[in-house]
Amino acid sequence: MEVLKKLSKRIVLLIIVILLTAGSSAMAASPRVAFGGTIDIGSDERVLGDVVIFGGEVFVRGIVDGDVVAVGSRAQVEGSITGDLVIVGGRGRLEPGSQIKGDVTIVQGQFNRSPEASVLGSINQVSAAHIRHVRIPFTVFPRHTDLYFNVFSFFFILFVMILISYFFPGSVKGIASTLKDEWGVSLLIGAAAALLFIPLMLLLAITIVGIPLAILLPVFYWITLLFGQAGIFLILGQWVRKVIRLPGEKVISTTILGVLMFYLARIIIRVIPLIGDPIIAMLLILIYLSALGGVLRSRFGTCKPWLNRQ
Repeated sequence: MEVLKKLSKRIVLLIIVILLTAGSSAMAASPRVAFGGTIDIGSDERVLGDVVIFGGEVFVRGIVDGDVVAVGSRAQVEGSITGDLVIVGGRGRLEPGSQIKGDVTIVQGQFNRSPEASVLGSINQVSAAHIRHVRIPFTVFPRHTDLYFNVFSFFFILFVMILISYFFPGSVKGIASTLKDEWGVSLLIGAAAALLFIPLMLLLAITIVGIPLAILLPVFYWITLLFGQAGIFLILGQWVRKVIRLPGEKVISTTILGVLMFYLARIIIRVIPLIGDPIIAMLLILIYLSALGGVLRSRFGTCKPWLNRQ
């Protein structure tokens, strides 16, 4: 079941690639494609076709008979979109009375939705930290959606960590060693890499050659974070083994132990009144940034130079 859910998320990413590729290939024929600037669709206006914007703003006050794709841009919807809304590295907002008849997909971005806005499809958020399904409409048990997501998130991360530690044990050990020896440097590198994400997306998106790289950049960040988390879980598992004097040094079993300890700590911290969630948020930011920096610093645990040098 977890494998099928993972594949469904990969399908979401594939759909994004198809949408962006289709939008870029149709630029000559579409009157609503822009690099920078603003696309403003008035309340009495109807667009027949897709709307694609790179590094700008799009306001949908009327009707779009197609998809709206915003890369490194801000999208505000007050009217209606008959297709999907896709936001990559940007911000999206659905105002009261707006309607999306398709799906909403956000890749490494922010999304706000008014309670009076209508989304007939699903809302999917894909980040460098993890993949999250924000809302499932018409669910049989709507009150337990958060519980289902937390359980799915745990098994998904556990499954991915098992794969990474099994196929790349040397890389995981190299990343963990870098994080232990140079945690501060890794944190600074991770923060710089996170700040450079949107500018890199914009720089790549303004050229035809760079558009495919702009599409793949969020995937690269996501994979980098997963490898970094594996290194952090290995460190945590090693600490647990040392405290309880548990024998064994295998990377895969120690990483699994670290995952279990991490989620147990999250549950304990979350129940602290008022300050539980803020503490978790701060810890996650530190973990994700240091994980990202640790992977880049160690070159995915290989400790080899990025470029061949004598």
